[in-house]
Amino acid sequence: MGCTCNSKHYKFMEKFELFRISKLLGVRKKWLIAMKTFVLLFFAFSLQLNASVFSQRVSLNLKDVSAKDLIREIESQTNLGFIYNLDEIEKLDGISIDAKEETVKEVLDEVLKGTDLTYEIDKEVIVIKPRPAVVEEQEQQKPTVIKGKVTDKSGTPIPGVTVMIEGTYNGTATNADGMFSLNSPKRKGVLMVSSVGFKAKKVVFDGGKPLMIALEEDVSKLDEVSVVAYGTTTKREMVGSVASVKGEALKNVPVSNIATALQGRIAGMDIQNMSGAPGGGGVSTVVRGYNSLDSETRNFSAPLWVIDGIPVSNMQSGMTGTNALAEIDPSMIESIEVLKDASAASLYGSRAANGVILVTTKKGRPGKTKFSANVSTSYSFVPKFPTVTAGVEARRFKEEALRKARNAGFDDDKNVAIYPDSHYEAWKMRQDGMYNSGYDFYWGNGSVWGVPDVVRLQQDSLNSFYNNSTNWFDIMFQAGKVVDANVQARGGNENMNFNIGIGYYSEDGIMKNSGFDRGTMLASLNFKPTKRATIDFRVFSSISSRKKTSNGTTIETVPTAPFEYSPFLPGKGSVVESTLLQSITGVKQKNHDFRLRANFSVLYNLTKGLDFKSMNSIDYSVSKFNRFTPSFLNTEGFSSSYGGMSDFTNMLSENILTYNTSINELHNIDILAGFSYQTDKQTSYNGYGNNSPSDYINYVTGGFPYVDVSQGYNRQMMQYQSDFSESILVSGLARVKYNYNKKYLFEASIRRDGSSKFGKAIPWGTFPSASAGWVFSEENFMNFLPKMDFGKIRASWGVSGMQFDQAYLAYGLLSTGTVPFRGNSILSADERYGLLNDKLSWEETTQYNLGLDLDFFNYKLGVIFDYYYRYTDKLLYNVDLPGNYSYFSGQAMNAAAISNEGMELTIKWDVIRNDELTWKMNFNIARNWNQFRASYDDRDISRRYTIGKPVNGIYALRTDGIISDASNLPYRYSTDGTKYFFNAGNKSQVYTVGDTRYLDFNGDAEIDHQDEVYLGSPLPKAFGGLLNEIKWKNFDVNFLLSYSLGRTIINGTLPTTLSVTQDNISFPILADLNDYTFWEKPGDETDYPRNELDTRGNNIVVSDRFVEQNVHYVKLKNLIVGYKLPKHITNKIGISGARVFVSGENLFTITNYTGADPETVNVTTGIDLGNNYPLTRKFTAGLTVNF
Repeated sequence: MGCTCNSKHYKFMEKFELFRISKLLGVRKKWLIAMKTFVLLFFAFSLQLNASVFSQRVSLNLKDVSAKDLIREIESQTNLGFIYNLDEIEKLDGISIDAKEETVKEVLDEVLKGTDLTYEIDKEVIVIKPRPAVVEEQEQQKPTVIKGKVTDKSGTPIPGVTVMIEGTYNGTATNADGMFSLNSPKRKGVLMVSSVGFKAKKVVFDGGKPLMIALEEDVSKLDEVSVVAYGTTTKREMVGSVASVKGEALKNVPVSNIATALQGRIAGMDIQNMSGAPGGGGVSTVVRGYNSLDSETRNFSAPLWVIDGIPVSNMQSGMTGTNALAEIDPSMIESIEVLKDASAASLYGSRAANGVILVTTKKGRPGKTKFSANVSTSYSFVPKFPTVTAGVEARRFKEEALRKARNAGFDDDKNVAIYPDSHYEAWKMRQDGMYNSGYDFYWGNGSVWGVPDVVRLQQDSLNSFYNNSTNWFDIMFQAGKVVDANVQARGGNENMNFNIGIGYYSEDGIMKNSGFDRGTMLASLNFKPTKRATIDFRVFSSISSRKKTSNGTTIETVPTAPFEYSPFLPGKGSVVESTLLQSITGVKQKNHDFRLRANFSVLYNLTKGLDFKSMNSIDYSVSKFNRFTPSFLNTEGFSSSYGGMSDFTNMLSENILTYNTSINELHNIDILAGFSYQTDKQTSYNGYGNNSPSDYINYVTGGFPYVDVSQGYNRQMMQYQSDFSESILVSGLARVKYNYNKKYLFEASIRRDGSSKFGKAIPWGTFPSASAGWVFSEENFMNFLPKMDFGKIRASWGVSGMQFDQAYLAYGLLSTGTVPFRGNSILSADERYGLLNDKLSWEETTQYNLGLDLDFFNYKLGVIFDYYYRYTDKLLYNVDLPGNYSYFSGQAMNAAAISNEGMELTIKWDVIRNDELTWKMNFNIARNWNQFRASYDDRDISRRYTIGKPVNGIYALRTDGIISDASNLPYRYSTDGTKYFFNAGNKSQVYTVGDTRYLDFNGDAEIDHQDEVYLGSPLPKAFGGLLNEIKWKNFDVNFLLSYSLGRTIINGTLPTTLSVTQDNISFPILADLNDYTFWEKPGDETDYPRNELDTRGNNIVVSDRFVEQNVHYVKLKNLIVGYKLPKHITNKIGISGARVFVSGENLFTITNYTGADPETVNVTTGIDLGNNYPLTRKFTAGLTVNF
């Protein structure tokens, strides 16, 4: 018989399982402890029985197995059972033994030889125990007090570290300074020291000698806790697809919307900032593909946000445009978890189809009270103004277009349009009855066409007032400023802890008269009134105000002035500038929001492993606005005051029963069952009043007139209206989690939702999920990969849903009529949504996920890969009803299906890891294939939704160069043989030489939207980010690159600005004319057709010339450089720490897009009109001080 054993440093656990018993003795743990005592007392009387026990023989051929595997093999060949301490035998690893018909005694003697373990028997039970140490009994049993300090490797104290005496439940935790004191019944022994994020450690203590214990960081992060739906888990046990971002990563990013700070950090979560308006919306957050038809205001297929357990139902105020995420101070966030697959998110049922994002705010920790203060100041600028051609060059371009203007005369006899080639021909054609003919806008056909004032302005270059080169964007924009400050305090003890924080954020926008101010307060209190009960109370409040320059609530835009004011007018210091600024600042608009979010939860331990938790919460928000337009800015000559208020109340009660147990530290079971009740109520009030007695009275008072009769008829001057809606969601939920030795993982959950929004025929929805995981790196056969530290395969399936927004949509909508009947108000059905549909239900998403987690080289290299497939059916859409026999033109139906299929890859690499220098790199990329799959009638739904294509399709005309000569004019023959030349809907104004050649796909010779073809989708094909964190001594550097690949975008600025019409003759040219060429004569190969006044229409319009496919960009989103003051300095000034930092945001963009910024282009339309509020470039300096 041969045996080899390799002892390894073994793990410690927060809970200590004392014994494991064999299959023959299936008894409870407490009874076993008593039995062990009995065995030891009567050991001497059992020699004869022991001899028979040890005479049992076994045959073994084992290689590199654990002690547990050896014991199981002996049990299978004998009728013996074993009792042992799991921690004590785990150090016996790598056992190899070859025994043929050897006695159990011979096997155990060989295996335990040279170790600190021995064994004894009682009847058919073998007890493995520590070998007695040779010490003086009296000295060892002498009680003592153990004191010490726990730090990390750099010497920084670690609070909250668990310190326990090995083999007992006697323990304590370190305070805020890392100090501990523990009474021990023995003078000598071993301490077990453990803390989340650090490797557990055994430390020998001897008498009253103080201990200095340094813990090593646990680079694996396998046991780091992450928040998931209705609970927590660890990376080791996670079977769903969940990504986590700690609040520490967001603390120095001065943003008003936390979604912006997440950009590029999480694989599969695409964040596009379509507007940089302070505090506003326009941020598209999409998890694993676009999943909505936007039949309602769906906020770009946004996921469900849950803040401290409270689902956020009103993401954006319809009154003020303030986004709910802008009301949260990022410095008060503990962590953000993104639940991407159905297994992770399905417990949120009918609201989780687009994914779930959990935001957890900071709470108290035991230890000495700590204070932290943060303050920073930022200055922001417009990264890139639109290119503007003004002055002489712009005047020449517009003048040329006017001079080259031509109108055809139509010869009815020949059925042909004829264009004049000279002034004389235009005059002669008029004499012949072709009155529409024209040559040269100033000549026309010899008659008086009438020259608009804007054209006179174009011509009057000798007047210095009209001879300028003004860029109105320089006047509209300014340097912005941000001030961000907050103070927080946290502390407490094991029975009570707290966290309190207040914050202030103020941003002056880069556009004049735009800005956002926010004040926040967060307080959390956690205490244990009894040993079994824990009470947690959290309250968050914010008050904010916005200044905005447009009335849009979702995506805020730039006012039209810089796009329409003539560059020939004088600029700074002129009366024109005063008029322009007065049009912006003269309108007095006030937007205020208040939010109170509070939850109160009680956790009660009913018995060992069984807990009951009741959480009751309220989320209350109020939005108020008033917009006053003074009389001198109103075209009707009187002032106007328009205002409103809305409040939203979300009340939620959830009662959850959880049970978790572990059998022999192998079979781990966690069961959850609960009930949820939620009600949402919304009330709104708004009205207007005109003709204030004074422009200084901005609110409607008793002096406003009700009716105006000055125009000879009664005109309403005041109005008031209000609205109320309510919805209820009742749910039952359950989840079962099981794992064997944390190696084989299983999870299943189900939620059943009953919603008052659903139709009466289908009021309930069921949302199940199942998932499994296998930690294959724990298998012995994986030892051939010694560099692999961890490997896990995950698989999941689940169903989730998405409710529609309107509370009464399924019941048919009625509204008050706009015209009273005999002085009485009337009711009328909504033409589009009034027809009830009692089968209207939730959108349903079925998702499959397959994932792989790998770690190598002592956890220096980590790889996370996921493949997913999502099929969303029953998508809400307002379907057009056929015929004209009904009052109703449409009905809300579950009418379509979308699929999203994709892959996600995250690579985490600790490039350098040592005491002085660390460099961590995180790269992620996601590729998504989106497809519109089906509709209610198996046909395309409008042009945005084409079966087999990605949603939000872009359609435009196809072109085939320029018409070079008269013999090449495009035409079609009708069924009666008539020849029709291509036109834009007016057969007398056909496309001619020098015009764009458009392709006529429907064959009617008219170039219109029916000839447009699919050219792509504005949704990105791939996206991701690259994050780097570098620390050297007291310095730290962080930078984040985000990127987006493969979008299709319409540069809508170019066709508008390069096409000269009577409507835009005075507008600035938003392009560099030197970059483009225009047709002049046959043989020219140019970018665009002839530069002439477009009187025919559709000569320079949205076509494939302006559709840019495969648009990519890479942005340096954030760069942060920080420095921690040395300890000797902070100690002298009486603080525990200080850090100064500087940062930059949106520092550069690399792109192949010809427009201003591809990120701001709307993901639903793909059209860039150049008027979205620009994303700012920020430079920040800040200071953090800890007390």
